[in-house]
Amino acid sequence: LKDPVASREIPPLDLLTHRSGLPGHAALWGVTDLPREELVARLRYLEPSEPFRTTFQYQNLMYTAAGHLAGQVAGSTWEETVQSRLFAPLGMTRSTFSVTTMQETDDYARPYGDALENYDRIDYRNIDPVGPAGSINSSVAEMTSWVRLFLNEGRHDGTQVIEAETIAELTRPRIVWMDFPVPFTKTEEVPYHLYGLGWVVEAYHGHRHVWHTGGIDGFSAIVSLLPDRDVGWVLLTNKDDTEVPLLLTYELVDRVLGRDGPDWSRRVADALFHRGGLYVAAERWTRLYPVEG
Repeated sequence: LKDPVASREIPPLDLLTHRSGLPGHAALWGVTDLPREELVARLRYLEPSEPFRTTFQYQNLMYTAAGHLAGQVAGSTWEETVQSRLFAPLGMTRSTFSVTTMQETDDYARPYGDALENYDRIDYRNIDPVGPAGSINSSVAEMTSWVRLFLNEGRHDGTQVIEAETIAELTRPRIVWMDFPVPFTKTEEVPYHLYGLGWVVEAYHGHRHVWHTGGIDGFSAIVSLLPDRDVGWVLLTNKDDTEVPLLLTYELVDRVLGRDGPDWSRRVADALFHRGGLYVAAERWTRLYPVEG
């Protein structure tokens, strides 16, 4: 990395907690076809915006580096490592690592974006170079095996796929996510968000809630766990940049806990409607969830 202290001290754990000091630098990976190894090599030229280990800044390139590292350690690639270590033992036979491969199957979703009056079909976005940051395509049926793996302390059908200690480490909080987007932050229900290794960890009225969203052009998703209740779920949408998965997640949390929670639909609509400069978002949400006035 450009910061010599960070370059000397950063271990894989810091790659997965978004505290490298680098901001998103999405321009490097968002419009490039550079090979993964080249993207990782160019990290040394990126300017940090915060000191090392002081601030949470979501950074997909750090996950790209972590996945590349995993492949190097295994003597193969990230894709081959995930296939042999996770997909195969979990029976995830239809999950793929690229939208290109996905379109060679007999059943797959098509992406949709936004228009003011309707929803438009958009092109798939190929993010193979930064694959470890989010290129996996799966289904609710197969992602259920991933959810059960975490609820069962790393076991699947009697086989210990991931050590229980590793599951605990992955879901242990490491840093506070201070700038979490409204309306899901600084509320009575969720006063703060913490981040583990690829998981958001929060206390929802005293109950441990572990989850993570995913999003790319035309798709939005979330995986969510209530470990103490032995419950988890997967929500997948073929819709661009929507709050619906997280909104429904908090509705589900309230129902599983037997709570009379807030009207999350209205809260989201209010937040988007009053946020300056987002007319299209406000139009969309006030159409789906009308707000008086």
